[in-house]
Amino acid sequence: MAVDVEPAKRALALSLGATHVLRPAEAVAGVDVLASPGVDHVFECIGLTDTVELAVDLVRPGGTVTLVGMTPQADRASLDVYLVVHEGKRVLGSCYGSIVPARDFPAIASDAVSGRLPLGRLVSETIGLADVGRALEAMRRRDGARRVVLY
Repeated sequence: MAVDVEPAKRALALSLGATHVLRPAEAVAGVDVLASPGVDHVFECIGLTDTVELAVDLVRPGGTVTLVGMTPQADRASLDVYLVVHEGKRVLGSCYGSIVPARDFPAIASDAVSGRLPLGRLVSETIGLADVGRALEAMRRRDGARRVVLY
């Protein structure tokens, strides 16, 4: 199940294996219908306090929220600590996937080369260093998935 404001990103999620896609405004009601009382695991990948709070609301009691997106340093999310503790929800941080490069990069590369991990489908464009400013503007507009800098 994927949640995004952008129709193109919801379509990409479906093409990569999501079984359901939802807009943020319909996420809580949609999860209540599709996976009551919530989902086992939520990955928050945007880094907005609103989506961090939504992630905690979407996960089931005993479920796990993994925070991948980075909010601006001064931003603070508001959580109902009583419910998080009472329902046994877990909130984890994951910087760069919490990987061990020497172990995980070869496995990721192998999965990408074999086609099991379609990384190329997540790349909207390859750019040069001179295009970084334009790519950052596209990111702010939520245009495309990822850009890879070739130098």
